[in-house]
Amino acid sequence: PNANTTGIVVDAVAPVISSVQVPDDRTYKAGDTLGFILNFSEPVNLHTKKDTPTIKITIGSTVKNMWYVKGSGSNELLFIYIVQYGDLDKNGISIGSSVLLNNNILTDNAGNIASVSLKNIAPLSNVKIDAVSPVFTIIKTDTIQLCTNSAAVSIANAFAVTDEEAGELVSWKIKNKPKYGEISLLVYSANSTGKNIIPAGIQYTPYTGQSGMDSVVTEITDGVNTSQKMITLHILPPLQNNIIGSAQIVCAGQTVSSLSGAEPVGGNGQYKYIWETTTAIDSSHFNTATAVNGETNYSPSPLNSNSWFRRRIISGACSDTSNTIRITVLKTGVWTGNYSNDWNNTKNWCGNSLPNSTSDILVPANTLYEPLITDTARCNQLIISGNTHLSINGVLELSGNINADNNSINAVNGSIALTGSIPQIVNGKLFEKNIVQNLIVNNASGVLLVNDLILTGSLLLNNGTLKTNDHLTLKTNAYIAASANGTSVKGNVRLEHLLNGGKRRFHLLGNPFANDLGLQMIKDSLDITGDNGSLNGFTTTATNQPSAFRYDAFLGNDSTGIDAGWIPFTNTNGSADNAWKRYVGIRLLTRGRPGEGLDGTPVGDGKNGTYLPGSVMLKLTGTINTGDQEMLLQKNDYSNYHVLANPFVSNIDLSRVSRGADIGNYFWLWNPLQGKQGGYTSFSFRNKNILPPFGAFIARSNGNSDNKLLFTEQSKSTDPFADSILSFVSDELSYIELRLETDTIFWDRLVLIQMDSAKTGFDKNDAEKFLNSDVNFYSLSREQRMLSIDARPLNNNSTIPLGIQTSEPGTFSIRVAKQKLDPSNGLLLHDKYANKWMNLMEDSAYHFTVTNDTASAGNNRFEITGPKKPVDTVITKPRIIVKVNPVPANDKIVVQYSAPEKANTSIRILNLSGKPIKIFQLGMQKDGQLVIPVGELVNGIYLLEVRSGEKISTKKIIKD
Repeated sequence: PNANTTGIVVDAVAPVISSVQVPDDRTYKAGDTLGFILNFSEPVNLHTKKDTPTIKITIGSTVKNMWYVKGSGSNELLFIYIVQYGDLDKNGISIGSSVLLNNNILTDNAGNIASVSLKNIAPLSNVKIDAVSPVFTIIKTDTIQLCTNSAAVSIANAFAVTDEEAGELVSWKIKNKPKYGEISLLVYSANSTGKNIIPAGIQYTPYTGQSGMDSVVTEITDGVNTSQKMITLHILPPLQNNIIGSAQIVCAGQTVSSLSGAEPVGGNGQYKYIWETTTAIDSSHFNTATAVNGETNYSPSPLNSNSWFRRRIISGACSDTSNTIRITVLKTGVWTGNYSNDWNNTKNWCGNSLPNSTSDILVPANTLYEPLITDTARCNQLIISGNTHLSINGVLELSGNINADNNSINAVNGSIALTGSIPQIVNGKLFEKNIVQNLIVNNASGVLLVNDLILTGSLLLNNGTLKTNDHLTLKTNAYIAASANGTSVKGNVRLEHLLNGGKRRFHLLGNPFANDLGLQMIKDSLDITGDNGSLNGFTTTATNQPSAFRYDAFLGNDSTGIDAGWIPFTNTNGSADNAWKRYVGIRLLTRGRPGEGLDGTPVGDGKNGTYLPGSVMLKLTGTINTGDQEMLLQKNDYSNYHVLANPFVSNIDLSRVSRGADIGNYFWLWNPLQGKQGGYTSFSFRNKNILPPFGAFIARSNGNSDNKLLFTEQSKSTDPFADSILSFVSDELSYIELRLETDTIFWDRLVLIQMDSAKTGFDKNDAEKFLNSDVNFYSLSREQRMLSIDARPLNNNSTIPLGIQTSEPGTFSIRVAKQKLDPSNGLLLHDKYANKWMNLMEDSAYHFTVTNDTASAGNNRFEITGPKKPVDTVITKPRIIVKVNPVPANDKIVVQYSAPEKANTSIRILNLSGKPIKIFQLGMQKDGQLVIPVGELVNGIYLLEVRSGEKISTKKIIKD
């Protein structure tokens, strides 16, 4: 029937998939979502009963499920797949042909079951999957430690990558560069092998001196997947203070001092100590020490062979190896000091064996006895440990060097002999007060001084050169002994010279240096005056009268006299004529203080500033003469006088000086103690006469052809300088030596020599008289020339006029100091003024007085002539026989005396200035003996005077 059916809906058409929306064309990585939308022809409803509907997709060769997510009640159903790590399809995925409902029902609203077939779905070749990404093998942030200033450090392992996709290109790139160092490789690529990949060549180098924290960020990618990693770089401060002490010398089998390691600094503050040792000096053979390690210090076991030790420290990435120290193991040469302080006692030495010149010596600290050398000791190297001392009163022969603390050696009374074959060093600071008594150089390779060294005894050069570096000082009385050929002293030497006080007087001083000097070098020691005062470097006084003089040999000659040659210095600067020339003597005045008389005695009561001048220490510096020294003496129309210096820093024996034929037979010395103001005395070059350092003498040149003086090293002498005038001596000639004296004052001397070939007139065999300002005693030649040494025939027919000059009246005596005449010679001393005679017997003395009567002095008072009077008018020999012993004396002297008759007797000890030191009144005596203590006297030379009535005998004594 045709009924109206508008309200009835008929739907018998099942829904179908009209189209599929697939993912975008690209490569998907792990975690990405693949979304597929199925578009139906009409809305559909999903009636779920059990599992979720899926659609199969193929990724590579693996089938995966896409899961329904949403869309029920609409035309679109959404299926997704989340890419999993390991999914890989570089050729594109493919999708299944239908939806797997998995027991679920999909219908439209009318209940028609939907068709789930996917038709015409081609492979999705542009939808690719790459979920196999390169990853850092170590994912956590790394901290790499290294040391300041270390070499380049590889950081490649920290950026190692694992990539299971073989053949894939993996790239590294530094994203954040470090601040405190350099990276060697900023970009790197490599093909994956399916295993770990290490970016070889990536290194980090810290900037110089840099420490602290730094970082590096690196990015890796395979073109799809990307990741980053940061590593931290901890730059540790370098290890420092890895010091383990110094070398040791020990006795074999004895305990070795602990190797005291210093506390290190730097690194990470945590330290691992490894002690290493070897018995071979080759560092490649060091092995870990066979003892507990890990300690700051290390105590080796007793050793029997030389060993070397070092300490390695590890602190984080830092490591350091200490200095290597040697433990020298000796079977001899180690001082044990268990028995005594005697160096030469075998019981005090390791192995009970004395060291020799090849032995290396160790004097350890804290021995029971410290060593003392009293005779001769020998060694090679000498090591004296801290707080230990060596005393030398004998000789130490050293072929090596000394290693010791300052002031470790007392050699004030000892000698150091340097006998090595390679250069040796002497450090003055090692010796107490920098003093060594004697130094002997016997090393062809030479000796070098470092730091000041003071010699109080002698310097002896047997072989080689001493280089002073301007560090050597020779104290007063120190000298340079006769040295071997080819030896020398290089560098400046400081010399000290004492001018004894007690008198205002002139001195003759010689220049012992190889260079000229200026007076400014000594003006700090004493006042030197001259014209223009301080303008020319002199000390200013009221008169500024010159007190320093040089000698012009062409002005002083046998026509004008010795005094004509003295010319005052006009400046202290040492320039031109004002230089104190090499080989030359000068004349220098030492003054007293205000209130002192001209003769050096105090004026008034000796108080309120009226006192004698004190001693003066001159200090001079220069290059000293060594080896033979030759002096050339020129002359003009006359025979010229020359003031010459002792060229050596040593006593010289003038009898050993070689003279040319044109040099006179005699020389003159100035004696500041002669008379009251000093005086000249003549001597023969044939007589032994010692001239001290800084000494000067006067010689005469008679020609220009053979006019040289040669001072050889062999002219040096160890004999002491005599403060008193030495007697004339001759084994070949007969002679008489007369001395003019007053008590202890020596005024002048005259020597008469028997020589038949000589003339009574002045000739080369005679020495002219240099006039002194106080008193002069002389003979007269035929032409009335004053002579101090007079050679002529001496016989009973001779008549020799003698002269006396004195500035004031006084009582004097003429004493026969020496006499060597033929027994038949009957010459007598005749006082023509008093008409008295005296036999010329040794030690005979004739006393006389000079008054205001001009006839009591002058050229006509005395003569020596043959006997002209009866014997009973001749004065017999008044003599006191005195014997003194020992000489030299130490603590006492024994004086034995015998006088011709009993008289009031006294004994005095006087200094060389005539001042009494000790007086003994013995009363009426003829002979006897007296013991006199002298231990408290200062070492030196004194005069012993024995007086019996009017008779006097004087002897020289030496206190040592």
